[in-house]
Amino acid sequence: MDFFTSWGPDNELNMIPHVAAPGSNIFSTFPLSLGGYATLSGTSMSTPYMAGIAALYLSLNGPTAPLALRNRFVSTADPVDFNTGVATIEGLLAPVPQQGGGLVNAVRFMKATTVISPAFLELNVLRSEIQAEMKDTANFQPSHVVSIQNAGNQSVTYNFESVNAATAYTLSSVGSDIAPFPPTLDPASPISISLSATNATVPAGQSFNLTVTFALNETFNQSLIPVYSGFIIVDSSAPNDYGNLNIPFMGVAANLSTQDVLDTSSGFPSVTPLGIAPNGSISSSAIATFDMSNANDTPVLNYALRFPSGRLRVDLLPADPSTPVNSTFAGLGILGYFLDTQRMRLLVRNIADQTFLPRNNGSPGEPADDTFSQVNWIGNLSDGSFAPDGQYRLAARLFRWLAEDFDDPANWNTFVSPIFSIENNNSSSNSSGT
Repeated sequence: MDFFTSWGPDNELNMIPHVAAPGSNIFSTFPLSLGGYATLSGTSMSTPYMAGIAALYLSLNGPTAPLALRNRFVSTADPVDFNTGVATIEGLLAPVPQQGGGLVNAVRFMKATTVISPAFLELNVLRSEIQAEMKDTANFQPSHVVSIQNAGNQSVTYNFESVNAATAYTLSSVGSDIAPFPPTLDPASPISISLSATNATVPAGQSFNLTVTFALNETFNQSLIPVYSGFIIVDSSAPNDYGNLNIPFMGVAANLSTQDVLDTSSGFPSVTPLGIAPNGSISSSAIATFDMSNANDTPVLNYALRFPSGRLRVDLLPADPSTPVNSTFAGLGILGYFLDTQRMRLLVRNIADQTFLPRNNGSPGEPADDTFSQVNWIGNLSDGSFAPDGQYRLAARLFRWLAEDFDDPANWNTFVSPIFSIENNNSSSNSSGT
């Protein structure tokens, strides 16, 4: 696997990628005006490779459901060892969130007569036919039933065993951002596996159900958020299966709902005037005044996320905590709010209502939208009114990744700004915001 390949899992802890394909230093066609041929790298090379294999399969087998094709790619792939970007570590399987089922095997994909369902196991996702709910290790799913279907014309004997891939640590140190490549790897795994059978002979056209049970070692160090993975190996006697098929599995050995999503390094979060360095801040010792009639002199909330967040809420607080408030949200008395993004669920085949605020993954010197995010307050509140001139504080709250109860203050990372003052705040003078 090349160093620049993307890693999973996704925000809901679904296994991605599903499979790997050749995409590094590929000699390919190129515009004639630029020479006709070139050596290139990236998904522009791997995607047509996969599309070509799929097209060849469809030309021989006719219309096939997209998910069936995906599952076949996964189970017929070849797992590969981890490469540091400099050398391959022989005998240390690359983590599933890096390689998926492994390197695509076109011959086995075309000819295999064994069909495996599900083709991969996600140990932190509760899945049904109509929905996939976000889960983490606090909701670990230990038991999975896999169907091994013999779609050939003769009996097949299968032998089953399991093998662990390298455990990848998400963080390089406690409280740090997500580790750069290569991450710290551990040949040990927090998981142990038992199989309901070690072998089975399945007549032509029949299926065998294999139960895979996982046990999580709760004493395994969770502080760096280990992502563990591996493969259930299905050794087949069918000639067209060409040896082993594989069922990748993946899980996260930490309770993600307890992780801080707000990055508090490098001066974040902060409230600054528009156009001022984001990692500076208005002072707690001298009250800043914003002229709200000037679009360039409004309070800006600057924040950076270590992890995805399901909801951002920005409330207006009185400068004096003893001042009467209008309502309470998650344990904090507020005058009102002007921004609230809702966390919603992902429904399979209906993804219109899924939203996450992505983590900021840039480095200093990269574009602002990579390193931090901004919210500009122009004095308005959610009910359409504008806050009267006076002294206030802003409270920015980010909901912890995969937490579930919006009413529990412990599920939020909260930043309360120093006191500031606004003047000339009315709807006629305020016309823009971000």
